[in-house]
Amino acid sequence: MVRNVFGSVTNCAYLSALDLRMFAGVILSGPVGTTYTIECLDAIGGGENWQPLTTFTLSTSPTAWVDMDSVNHPKRFYRAMPLP
Repeated sequence: MVRNVFGSVTNCAYLSALDLRMFAGVILSGPVGTTYTIECLDAIGGGENWQPLTTFTLSTSPTAWVDMDSVNHPKRFYRAMPLP
């Protein structure tokens, strides 16, 4: 509030910062106890070279997995492969 001989003025200001990010992921359905590897490809064409991202065992089915680095790779492709 600002006040002088002519009156007063009240000003409310709201400052808000929003950091919104969207992440890609996969949902796996399969037999509980099955171990999978999730691999990614950042471009299609010219010799696909799939890179491993993670390996995990399904404790429930279905299970969601989120690629927290996907914001840096806007054209990433995924595949899940069961391990022997």
